[in-house]
Amino acid sequence: MLLELLAALTAAFPQLSPEARSRLEPFDAIVEQVRAAHDAAGAAKDDRERLGRLWELDQKPIRAAQGVDVEGLDAEQARAVKREVQARLEAINRENLERLYALLPASGWFRRSDYGDRGAEAAFLVVQHSNAEVQRRFLPTLERFAASGDVAPSQYALMYDRLALADGKLQRYGTQMRCEAGRMVPAPTEDPGRLEERRAPMGFRWPTYADYLKNFGTC
Repeated sequence: MLLELLAALTAAFPQLSPEARSRLEPFDAIVEQVRAAHDAAGAAKDDRERLGRLWELDQKPIRAAQGVDVEGLDAEQARAVKREVQARLEAINRENLERLYALLPASGWFRRSDYGDRGAEAAFLVVQHSNAEVQRRFLPTLERFAASGDVAPSQYALMYDRLALADGKLQRYGTQMRCEAGRMVPAPTEDPGRLEERRAPMGFRWPTYADYLKNFGTC
């Protein structure tokens, strides 16, 4: 199924030169490696393992996409390669989301106490990498479970900010960046003077916002 999907996506971008198409091969190979490993392992024994596989199908393609090399291509071909990579990621996310919905428990979310940290993170990542409509559906549930500790508060903060920007609002926790003049900078944020105060209870891995910003450079 995934091979057919990737072939259809490739056909949708006929402007790619043979050289540009070859830049997609490492990405495709990694996606197929993940799928082949899951097939070889056989049926997952439980939902935790199923969520673990979704984690891999979310994260490994994203990391592969970051490594796609467009060096030496002209500007138009480089943009076309990047567009196709994004289209492939979106197609994988739609597949992941469909599988996630099939696993959704009656509580409305994948609590850490039931599915472990990795399972809960997998569910978050699939929704975070989906569209605003999907995020809007789940954000109130994440907020409720973050208050009880069954969702990492940082995950709620990340989704809140992404959805706020999608809705044309200011982000609250400063998690989302945008490219300006060749540098990644924070997207507009509400009341910047109290940003550290709002971030403090969210459990981010970085001690300060300045430490967080060190993760970002040129774009």
